[in-house]
Amino acid sequence: MTNEGDGSPSDPRWESLRPLMEERFAGFLEQLTEGFQANLFLTNDEDVQALNAKFRGKNAPTNVLAFPTPSEFQAALGLGDVVLSYDRLAQESSVQEKSLADHATHLMLHGLLHLLGHDHGHEDEAAQMEEIERMILAGLGIPDPYDGGVVA
Repeated sequence: MTNEGDGSPSDPRWESLRPLMEERFAGFLEQLTEGFQANLFLTNDEDVQALNAKFRGKNAPTNVLAFPTPSEFQAALGLGDVVLSYDRLAQESSVQEKSLADHATHLMLHGLLHLLGHDHGHEDEAAQMEEIERMILAGLGIPDPYDGGVVA
């Protein structure tokens, strides 16, 4: 679920949050999938910007990226990868007056929902995706991430 073979994040600032992120990611996978696996990469703006430029043609960092595995390979390879940027999440959580752990949990879930085929390109899709996020996060005691503005 992290970047390196020893299980540590590629950015050491994630270290204190890593156990919680791994626990919640595993819980989301159990709750939302039928035994599928996925990868969680905890990194920074520099790495995310490089990935965003290479795979999406956007030379800028972002808070979360999701890279789904093609469906015909998911049984063998897992659902795909969720990538979180510490820099973006720390900045956003400060501006939005949220805990970093709650904000990271939300965007980790958001990325996982993208791997499962959810999207927010249209208003009805966004409403459905946001409702799933609200319900699951409420179960963890995390306040509505959309109360006060758009997050993802």
